[in-house]
Amino acid sequence: MARLSWRVFVTSSSRPTVRPKPGAIPVLPSKLNALARITGFLKRQAKKLTPAVFIQAVLVCAASGRCTFRDLATEIGILTGFTYSRQALWERIGSASVDFLKGAVALALKENAKSIPSLKLKNLPNVTRILIGDSSVFTLHPRLYQDFPGGSNHIEGQHSAQCRFQLVFDLITGKWLQTKLDPYARNDRAAAWDIVDHVIEQGDLIIRDLGYAVTGCLQAIADKGAYFLSRLNTVAAVLDETNQRIDLLALARSKAPNAGDSCSAWVKLSKTEQLSCRLILINEGEEVGNTRRRRLNRDSKRRGSSHTKDYLALQNWTLLVSNLGEESANETQFKELYRIRWRIENIFKLAKSQTSLAKMAAHHSNRHHVELMIWGWILFMIGLTQRGVFAIATLNPLPKSDNGDQFFEARGTDQSIFKAIAKIIEWTRLQIELTAVGSIEELTRRLEEQCRYHDRYDKREDRISLPRRFELALTGEYTLP
Repeated sequence: MARLSWRVFVTSSSRPTVRPKPGAIPVLPSKLNALARITGFLKRQAKKLTPAVFIQAVLVCAASGRCTFRDLATEIGILTGFTYSRQALWERIGSASVDFLKGAVALALKENAKSIPSLKLKNLPNVTRILIGDSSVFTLHPRLYQDFPGGSNHIEGQHSAQCRFQLVFDLITGKWLQTKLDPYARNDRAAAWDIVDHVIEQGDLIIRDLGYAVTGCLQAIADKGAYFLSRLNTVAAVLDETNQRIDLLALARSKAPNAGDSCSAWVKLSKTEQLSCRLILINEGEEVGNTRRRRLNRDSKRRGSSHTKDYLALQNWTLLVSNLGEESANETQFKELYRIRWRIENIFKLAKSQTSLAKMAAHHSNRHHVELMIWGWILFMIGLTQRGVFAIATLNPLPKSDNGDQFFEARGTDQSIFKAIAKIIEWTRLQIELTAVGSIEELTRRLEEQCRYHDRYDKREDRISLPRRFELALTGEYTLP
């Protein structure tokens, strides 16, 4: 990914908000109490399990990957100093608890949106925010197929449980603005409209891939006073000023014949919508085209379909569409902007390889339990975005202008942060516990106390802690291996 350098202008009234204290949850406890009553999670005055404690316990378990009922009950005991049985917790985890977590995520996303300053980019003067959107599919335990039907192999009779995770985040600050867990069958075209009503603001630039390239949705984005940058869906008709269909291959060969060439032209998309936008053609070279054609041919054999010769020949070029004018961005900037869209792939890779999400999603349990842990993981990741973990820019103060406004220089960050994300998650988990407990000594004492309590009721030998095994061995109730 290319390193970018932008000059960012932030007015004194829209400076970034102060980061939360270590160990703090990304939602205020007062709002959590009101939300808990609305969703039905809290019906009377809580004695042990308050909404804030429940959120903290879920966050710690989501960070560590310890997501069983015993793990959750143990964490609640550590945070409160009381004992809480896993049976009692099993009765509390249902649709109300899932709705409570989803509501907490919505509140955290709302706070994220408020804390994002309006920026003025030197190279993109009309853009105030750059939003990146994409989706990824997560595989759940096969037992949950009825609740989360995924892809199926009808020949072998195999079924899988899957869900689709939709994510929209601000590229500069790295803060998540929208997250959704959709059924596997709800594709990106159907989800393209989700961003229009609740996320987009005037001056936003939305960058998404070909799966979201719905002409009607692009028109809705433009109607909101925002901008879009997307791959061209070649299924849609591309028309010139006289409403005649443009031969894309002929245009590409005449205007950008050599590798590295680029050009742009104003066109209309779709005969019905007639969306006015810029068509950007970038010649990527024969090598890139051959790689794309091999992938298309491989997919065609698997699906039993085929592509036209013109479509295969057009793979030498990248075709983008945008409603940004020539005064806002040129062809080179469009190419770099669309290339940094792949930063969202880093987040999905991080989610699947460096965190415990895959382990929790594949946990053998009921629907509400698994949903609860996934939403807890999402809330934990939103908390990390408030600390700037996913930010592409660092804000370093520069001298103030004559009118007192503050300037900042935004630079591309080192991607080594993704290598250290596992340690960051572990430290944050420990901070949550220490904030509630106070010291390592007290944390150790409470952990030992909780292990002894749950060992008395746990009949599974593999779940009994090592100190308890020695105690039982002395009384003859357990034989050490």
